[in-house]
Amino acid sequence: MTVPRLRNPIVLVHGLLGYDEVRVAGRTVVEYFRGIATHLRSGGNRVVAPRLSMTRGIAERADELKQFVDREFGGEPVHLIAHSMGGLDSRHMIAHLGMADRVLSLTSIGTPHRGSPVADWGLKRLEFWLQPWF
Repeated sequence: MTVPRLRNPIVLVHGLLGYDEVRVAGRTVVEYFRGIATHLRSGGNRVVAPRLSMTRGIAERADELKQFVDREFGGEPVHLIAHSMGGLDSRHMIAHLGMADRVLSLTSIGTPHRGSPVADWGLKRLEFWLQPWF
């Protein structure tokens, strides 16, 4: 399958407890978006994956994402592909941090746009034990 070449860069945004890649001795051993960046690059695309905080809230992670996009691409518009909480971070960045004119597209995969009943249940029952880490 031929990969289309986009004029603008693609940013892969990881979810909660995510990462960009894990490197050992200068070599990538695992990527969060396994094989996706390589596949997109094979079509000549510019693809990057920021390393956002693994556990901060959406507003903080959205700000980290905005800083990353500003630092890496200046005023150039980007495409976002986001997984899970990364989709919420991306939406917050677009809607509340003045990035609507800089994001050409947002593709979210497995993002809980309508909330997560499991997370709500877990927070109510496990808040005492989770509080020190989150």
